[in-house]
Amino acid sequence: MKIKSSLSMTMRCIKFKYGSDIRKLMITENCDTYEKMTNLVKILFNEKLPLGCILRYKYVDGDGDLISILNDRDWKLALFSESKLKVLVYRTLLFV
Repeated sequence: MKIKSSLSMTMRCIKFKYGSDIRKLMITENCDTYEKMTNLVKILFNEKLPLGCILRYKYVDGDGDLISILNDRDWKLALFSESKLKVLVYRTLLFV
């Protein structure tokens, strides 16, 4: 769903799923990089994410396939090509 705000900036409602927790988030078109999206996800699931983890993402496309989001290009493709965007969040622990 797209909403036009009074500041003439397009906003999108996106579902993010981490484990069994699903949350909706309204984001602006300024959230167009992988890093910005990751920062939002860290805020959204802050209490559930262990320290020192690396986040990975996949989204469900129109055919029902899981597509990896690995960089800015993948994120922009998901953001601008899918009318209903659901992003699955996975974590990988860092071992030192």
